Amino acid sequence: MTATVTVAGDLAISPDGYIAGTDVTIDNPAGDGAEPPLFGWIHSLASWRERQGMTGGAENRDSHSSGARSSC
Repeated sequence: MTATVTVAGDLAISPDGYIAGTDVTIDNPAGDGAEPPLFGWIHSLASWRERQGMTGGAENRDSHSSGARSSC
């Protein structure tokens, strides 16, 4: 019998095509300068925070259309 595994991930990309800052490392996966410009907006949403087991966050038009569905 074969088990099915589902993997979900998030990817943010800026309008000019960047997905990470400089100096990406295992301990700094987004690189230097990527937070908050690339990811700060999603980390402040209530919908994203709830999926991470956190409380608080903004409720706005991005809350339901952000694709913030990662549970990683």
